[in-house]
Amino acid sequence: MDSQKWWKKIVPLMKKEGIAKLNMGCGTKVIPGCTTIDFNAAYKPDFVHDLNQYPYPFEDNSFDFVFCSQVIEHLNDTVKTLEEIARITKHDGMVYIGVPHYSSRIAFADPTHVRHFAATTFSHYLPEGCYMSLENLQMEVVDMRMTFSKLYWLFLIPLFANAMPRFYEDHLAGIFPAKFIDVLLRVKKK
Repeated sequence: MDSQKWWKKIVPLMKKEGIAKLNMGCGTKVIPGCTTIDFNAAYKPDFVHDLNQYPYPFEDNSFDFVFCSQVIEHLNDTVKTLEEIARITKHDGMVYIGVPHYSSRIAFADPTHVRHFAATTFSHYLPEGCYMSLENLQMEVVDMRMTFSKLYWLFLIPLFANAMPRFYEDHLAGIFPAKFIDVLLRVKKK
């Protein structure tokens, strides 16, 4: 999926009025109409909170959409973070998560990154792909894609990698590194 098609799924959620939206780890990213949370008071978020501290300062089922771009790779406990996101998101609410791909120079260049992610990472945390019991985490992957430098489009690497992510990561990621992983999740509650 090309970048333009992908963002056509995300942008309407960010712009939609009348729904509760959270920009998690907002930093300098301003999304109109979103509640903001960040550990750094200098960014003037609505809530100053260390996202490594649980629970987050929101009631259960507070948000219809959570935007979390380039944040969870900085957090110590990915499972607990996803559980908290699921807790504060309403049933059928949507969650966008963007992280650096493990093959990217970006993943290792930042010394504050404590986790690295593969295209298949999120399926391990979700009920249908789970290898451990995570009763508090009910999400489904709506869409996932890896992004690449423009040069790799000449070889159609992004098309191939996104169609067969396991094969790509097992055999080609070291040769043609991805940049980022974008995943759109739907929260499912019992």
